[in-house]
Amino acid sequence: MKYILFITLLSTFSIGLFGQDDFIADSSKIVINPKKVSIFSKKDAGVKAFRYLSGNTLQNKSSYLKFGERILYSTSFVWLPNQGYYHENWLHEFTWYNSLSLNINKSIYIGLHYLYIFTKGSTIYMDSQSEQYGIYGLVLQYDFLPRFENRLYFEASYNNGDFCPCDDDPYKLPDLSYLGIGLGCDFPLFKRISFRIGFTNYIAIDDIKDKSNFTQYVLGFNINLGKNSYRTDLSFLEIFN
Repeated sequence: MKYILFITLLSTFSIGLFGQDDFIADSSKIVINPKKVSIFSKKDAGVKAFRYLSGNTLQNKSSYLKFGERILYSTSFVWLPNQGYYHENWLHEFTWYNSLSLNINKSIYIGLHYLYIFTKGSTIYMDSQSEQYGIYGLVLQYDFLPRFENRLYFEASYNNGDFCPCDDDPYKLPDLSYLGIGLGCDFPLFKRISFRIGFTNYIAIDDIKDKSNFTQYVLGFNINLGKNSYRTDLSFLEIFN
């Protein structure tokens, strides 16, 4: 009696789930008709997954930048105070950075940049002396987010200038060479205008006594003078797709 009741309940539940036509009743067993149970078809699920991934990949490739479609002008102004041996001694460094670059492909940018440096004061002397310097060169950037106006980039540059980050106070020394390594991020504010934050570390490659690295901090804006590719729907998952 319990066996008959169990079979009856199982039949009722199965018919409600799959439909009455999906079963072929027999005096001793119940058989599911596999031709009509398409929701468990691995083949159909695989086809749908393939269509989704291939379509999404084609859409992603079509949104990549072509050569010269993005031209960026960047500018930054930063004030950096440095306290000396005594509380009265301060060296103030003002940096004004300008660059112009364009994309070679979807991720690589090449351009020119110029860094103007103005210093006032000293960390060791009491007088308020001032000086002006310049660093300029060729810069190469790699953008890790090529399909977005948002940019996360790594940069390397080769530079010349007269700013010697030597001893306690920097001083002017003509015809110096530097290698620059930096990181930065661009955050869109309006169409074609982004806020930029980052840094570049300049390494003097000349044989100079008491030389040290010089870090330029970036806090400014960049303007897209090329194709308008403004997008704000940056998602974490889409970055790696």
